[in-house]
Amino acid sequence: MKKKNKGPVSDARMAEYAENWQRCRTEDIPGLFQGYDTEQEQCERLVTFKMNKDALKAFQSTIKAGSDELRFIVHLGLLHNDFPAKVPKKPAFQLFIQALYGKKDWHKNCFPLEWDSNGKFSQGRDESTNNGAEAISAASAYLFVHSWMETFTEDLALPFESVSHDLDRRVKAYQFSNAESKAIAADLGTPDASAKGLYIHLGRGLAVARHPFSFRPVIDVAGPQRANSAPEVFANATGLLDGDGDSFYDFGAPIPPGSPDD
Repeated sequence: MKKKNKGPVSDARMAEYAENWQRCRTEDIPGLFQGYDTEQEQCERLVTFKMNKDALKAFQSTIKAGSDELRFIVHLGLLHNDFPAKVPKKPAFQLFIQALYGKKDWHKNCFPLEWDSNGKFSQGRDESTNNGAEAISAASAYLFVHSWMETFTEDLALPFESVSHDLDRRVKAYQFSNAESKAIAADLGTPDASAKGLYIHLGRGLAVARHPFSFRPVIDVAGPQRANSAPEVFANATGLLDGDGDSFYDFGAPIPPGSPDD
C-alpha cells in the first residue's frame, strides 16, 4: 500500500530537494513532467498536485491566519536526480507549500503535494469559482493551466528559466502576498472546519520584467470556508460551469528576483 505523507518534510530534506531542482540540467527538465497513470495504463503530462486530507489538517495547524507576517510559499523540488529509462509512476518533480513568517523560517514546515493523475483540468472537468477579491476567476485559471498543457514537451524547461532583464536563472519558489495569503488561509479554514481540498495546478503565462518566468503555480482551494465569499462567477466561454465553487490564486511572485524579505 502506498504510504501517504501526513506531515512536513524536514528542513534539511527540503533544502536537498530544492538543490536537486536547481542542479538538474536544463535538457533533463522536460522529462520530469511525465508520469505513468497505472489506472489508465498510460503516460500523462503532470498538471495537478494535491495534498491528502491528513496532511491538510497538519498544514492548517501551522497557519496563523490573522498574522501580518503570513506569506504562503510554493517551493519547487526534485526528490532525486536519477532519471529512469521508463516514465515513473511516482514523478521526481514535486511541489511543496509553506506558511512563512520570516526569512528565518525558510524551508521550515514545508508540506508536499503529490501528483494527481485525475486532476480536474487533465480530465477535462468543468469548474466554477467562488473567489474573493484576492483570487482569480476560474476562466483565468483555465487559461494558465491549458497554456501549460499545450506547451510542447521539448519546451517544458523554458517556463522555469528567466527572460527579460534577468537572464538564465531558474525559479526556486513563489511567494504570495500577505493579503493573498490571508484570503487563502480563510478559504482553507481550520482542521475542525476545513476546505474539501488543496491543489496546485501547473500553469503558464507571460514573462515580464517583474515576473521573468512564464511558469505560474495556480493554488486551488476546493470547498472554501470563507464566510463572505463573492457570488459565483460563471465563465461560459470556457465551459467552467459545474458549480463546485473553488477558489483560485495565481498572484505569486517568483523567487528570484524576489526574496522572502519582500
